[in-house]
Amino acid sequence: MKLSEDETLKLVQLYGENECLWDIKSLNYRNKEMRSTALQNIAQQMQIEGLNSTEVKNKIKAIRATYYLELDKIQKSTRSGASGNVYVPKVKWFQELDGFIKNAIVKRKTMDNSGTSNDDAELGEAEGVGDGAENISRSTENNDNSTETPTQAIQTPVRNSVTAPNQSGPPRSKRSKISQMAAMIKDLKSVSNDVNMSPSEEESDADIFGKHVAAQLKKLSEEQSVIAQEEIQKYYPKLDWLIYNKRSIQKMHNLHPLTILSLVRQQLQQAAQVAWDFTTWSPTQ
Repeated sequence: MKLSEDETLKLVQLYGENECLWDIKSLNYRNKEMRSTALQNIAQQMQIEGLNSTEVKNKIKAIRATYYLELDKIQKSTRSGASGNVYVPKVKWFQELDGFIKNAIVKRKTMDNSGTSNDDAELGEAEGVGDGAENISRSTENNDNSTETPTQAIQTPVRNSVTAPNQSGPPRSKRSKISQMAAMIKDLKSVSNDVNMSPSEEESDADIFGKHVAAQLKKLSEEQSVIAQEEIQKYYPKLDWLIYNKRSIQKMHNLHPLTILSLVRQQLQQAAQVAWDFTTWSPTQ
């Protein structure tokens, strides 16, 4: 819905009369019911068919966004120091809005003629209008050569200028903090694993050999793997007999543990080879 300049001026005047929508000093500024009622009253007082409180809220957001664009043009024109080239807004409602909203207590970062930061300027916008009191931030990509008029800007609110009420800092910094936290958690987990690992949990020769046998079994087909496992299992009783047979105890007692492990490996390898030869054999051979 497009408003004429006179209708826009009237909307700004009604907006200024309802301090709960813009003055953070007002006791009713945080009162959602009061703010909602104020928007409804403005819609009724505008006496425009089809204009409801939601439309009023969106129009006010667009007006404020355009207001900041106009302020940017003024500031850019004053940086050169030439007083004769200072930009003067041509929209009727600018002076009306500037007359009351500039006194609201919200610091606004500006640049003086020397290009240094100046945080002393205060502008009347804290949390905007509507539920959640959305902030309407200044556009930082204003082009002096733009053909868009302030009236056109009113009809198309800038979505990118709306930020969350409790947002602090740009999204990029938040993502950076999340990444840092994730890295810290990963490091802590790594340290915890190192601390909790005892010498007894370290891989022994038997563990390594077991993994080697498992890797060989995975290379076989399902049928071949089953046969190979059966052949390996057949050697366990022989190993038990070799170790616990009374006649071999004395001999085994004199052997080094690594020598015993070597014998076990040989037996298992022989079993695996037998299984492999059997499964790869075919009647045509």
